[in-house]
Amino acid sequence: MTSNKFPSVIVNDNSCLVALRKGRLLHLLVNLPYQVVIPLLVWEDEMIKFTEQETKILDSEATIHDLPFEQMQEVYDLKSIYKRPSVADCSCLVTALHYEDVILLTGDKQLRNAAKDSGCCVHGALWVIDEIERLELCKNAILIKALESW
Repeated sequence: MTSNKFPSVIVNDNSCLVALRKGRLLHLLVNLPYQVVIPLLVWEDEMIKFTEQETKILDSEATIHDLPFEQMQEVYDLKSIYKRPSVADCSCLVTALHYEDVILLTGDKQLRNAAKDSGCCVHGALWVIDEIERLELCKNAILIKALESW
């Protein structure tokens, strides 16, 4: 177990990737001092909607996590408990539970509740804005435009 003050891994669900894409912040997400992880189910579901440039940014900077059979069983176990999140979203929580020092990024209320029930640190896209601002990765005008687009 590492002793970092801040989590070192961010696992992204569909809703946060879509929000960050809409706000034109994907390039800043991958510049945060965290390992960005996208479960393969989310990657396959979302990437058809992303531009070639957006896909290249994530493909070159993010870790795509393919869940092994045992973890997929955990996904379906979660899905039987929490009905509303998609299988892809449930794969995010399972992925997060298999990393140390992790934050699950989601805008899905039921997935947030499941994450909290599991003891997983959970935030939304606004947390990314806060981190980008805290680390001064861009001008505030860019963040304001992202917020206005949401």
